[in-house]
Amino acid sequence: MQNKLGAFERIAAPLMAGTASILLILQPLPFGEIDFDLRALPLILTGLRYGYPISMLSAIPPLTYSYLMVGGSYEAIATLRDIIIPCVISSFMYSSEQSGHSIISLHRSWQMSAILFAAHWMTGWYISHSLTLPLHSAISVAAISGLFLAVLIMMSNEENRTWLMQRSLQLKANQDNLTGLPNLRSFMEIAERTVQKHPAAILMVDIDNFKEFNDRWGHPEGDRLLREVGQRLMQQIGDRDYIARYGGEEFIILSPTNDLAYLSGLSRKLCDEISRLSLDYPITAEEITISVGLSTTTDKNEGLTQLIIEADEALYESKHSGKNRFTLHRKLSSWSLD
Repeated sequence: MQNKLGAFERIAAPLMAGTASILLILQPLPFGEIDFDLRALPLILTGLRYGYPISMLSAIPPLTYSYLMVGGSYEAIATLRDIIIPCVISSFMYSSEQSGHSIISLHRSWQMSAILFAAHWMTGWYISHSLTLPLHSAISVAAISGLFLAVLIMMSNEENRTWLMQRSLQLKANQDNLTGLPNLRSFMEIAERTVQKHPAAILMVDIDNFKEFNDRWGHPEGDRLLREVGQRLMQQIGDRDYIARYGGEEFIILSPTNDLAYLSGLSRKLCDEISRLSLDYPITAEEITISVGLSTTTDKNEGLTQLIIEADEALYESKHSGKNRFTLHRKLSSWSLD
């Protein structure tokens, strides 16, 4: 989706497509006695891959060139036919669910070919026959354009298949195989950067009586419980919070704030959500609960390792004071945000 594009790509994609369009204007393709250019192809590919805003930005360079260097009524119609219409139509074919690295269906090239043919043919109603392509030539131009566009799409798709494969391998390397959550290594990289720059909190979460559950119901059910708890925790945390599996039956949550009211409310919400899981779990009438330990930065010199140690100490207190609860680290008892 558009919001997934980096700042560089938002600038580079339309600039490169627009420049390629100008180069195709400067180097027209000979077709019998007529020279026609393929200026629309880079713009169409941009529209199919990125959607309306990027596509229309890519149209600015060839539009500017056509206005400054050529001009005239015929060029105005050619601009509408070969730049604006392809940009708009290809943008409509863009799916909002895809990203800049998704695969484009090859049949889009033939759909655009038909549209280019219609655009060429319709201009014949507005300008003299000598200034437009006859029917057989318009069909040939559209077919050649469609063929070139198909080649561009295939080349682009092959490049993006490689990117998607690399991205998939990277995600798997950063993912816990059992729960699907981020693993501890990827969590630590993100948390380290966050703690260095912002106030932050660490929540250590442990499933109560997990060993007994595992011994009684078996490892497959224990694994299923880990997955279910992990997903429920992830659904309850805030948009800026980050969760990972810490190991065993423990999870770790990073929250980029030291607002004790928010953190206490989040911890209580997590405990309440997991206690409700008991009602949905068919094999046991026993209550499924978690214990939470919480620590947060009180000054800028505190590091991530210290926060984890403190949150673990607070978790120990939760475990030994009844479970199914959260505990703030003792350093926070006399600390306020003021």
